[in-house]
Amino acid sequence: MFGFDIYTHEIPTALILVKPYIIAQYPSLDNLELPKFDTNNYNETVITLHKQYGNEFFLDPIPKVDAAKIRNESLEWVENNIGKHQSN
Repeated sequence: MFGFDIYTHEIPTALILVKPYIIAQYPSLDNLELPKFDTNNYNETVITLHKQYGNEFFLDPIPKVDAAKIRNESLEWVENNIGKHQSN
């Protein structure tokens, strides 16, 4: 969604930034409550969720100006780094 790899420590910020874009594209996920699961019922839970919501969601990337917020970088930085792989 960002167009570049994010680092582990950036995941909490990324989740906050990306959530509104995911909900805008898939409003039915807004009030999704995951059932309780553990090692005993994990497979059953995943199968049920796949039946309800499908196997994958196609998402448009977030705007570059918002992608820049993940690292408090400039839009120029994002323009120069979109699509380039970075080591985590």
